[in-house]
Amino acid sequence: MVNKTETEKDLTKWYWFSPQEYFPKKNAAEISACIERPNVPVVFLDSFCTYEMIKEKKGKSTNSHKHQFGRLRELITELIEKGKILSPLCIQEKEIGSPEKQHEIVDSLMVFTNIDFLTPSIVQNNMEQYAFLSFLKNANWFPIPFSVVMNTESMEGSYPNYRVHISTNINQDEHKAEEKSKKETVEQLAALSESRAKMKFIDQLEAELSGDIQAFEIQEKKYYSSYYEWKCTQIEGLLHLIHYTRDNVEPAQIYKKFLKSSHHTTIPYVWIRSVLWAKHITGHYKPKKSDPNDNAWASAYLPFTDFCFADKAFADLIKRTSLEKQFSTKIFSVTQFDQFLIALESML
Repeated sequence: MVNKTETEKDLTKWYWFSPQEYFPKKNAAEISACIERPNVPVVFLDSFCTYEMIKEKKGKSTNSHKHQFGRLRELITELIEKGKILSPLCIQEKEIGSPEKQHEIVDSLMVFTNIDFLTPSIVQNNMEQYAFLSFLKNANWFPIPFSVVMNTESMEGSYPNYRVHISTNINQDEHKAEEKSKKETVEQLAALSESRAKMKFIDQLEAELSGDIQAFEIQEKKYYSSYYEWKCTQIEGLLHLIHYTRDNVEPAQIYKKFLKSSHHTTIPYVWIRSVLWAKHITGHYKPKKSDPNDNAWASAYLPFTDFCFADKAFADLIKRTSLEKQFSTKIFSVTQFDQFLIALESML
């Protein structure tokens, strides 16, 4: 198990995660992640929820649940002030879309959050490093400390430097390119879902779990790939960190072996991402532009979250998997709004 001092035990809790129910006869069942959470509950509100609270505060909400969003805003504010919860900000600049919306958000930043989470891509990389080092040591479990997700640098000073820098300058060309990319992603998802509608979930899950090794091998074959070069340099550094004897084996070959191992498939980020895409593709869901962002934040933050409020479609998708149970996370949407408010009120 994880060695912790008495002080650390008072501040955090650890629990095990293993996808044994899906692959009971495979090595994946023998590898577990030991995930750390703070003892103070983490309440994650997705960007949809954050925007609705902001609009309600400014009297601009037209949502049929605006009174509940108002009560939620009051509860989150009070619980944060009393130190009863941790509530990370979930606003992505590329989702905001215009300087006008940014101005609406700036005033509310300090109200809805008291902790800053790193971007999903950084969280993914941090989790992977712990799994990779455990793979090199032939360990049958690996720790995922809360530090992989928390941006400690941003909390220094009186005004946090949040993970998404809110500015009044949006490059319109970049915004149009982002919107085009989202549209293309939706079209690709729709085509993939149609072609694999009859595929079993477990088969699609295996395909999703093997996606990283396929992507890396594609980068490896390119004449030049900045990602491939960066990843090899990173792996070289990790090998050096633990004085790993590799007998002239290239870092890329060691990394590919890791990508094919159960250490990689049981990284919480990889597992959640794969489960959600597999369920999305085989579950007859209509793709939305927000799907890639929703999948990213869920893959990064769900293992550390006690309560999560998301838009109805994505909350329903999560509930149709075993992720709630696996990560001891309670998922809510507007459909369970009253239950969510009751859960928060019980913490006061």
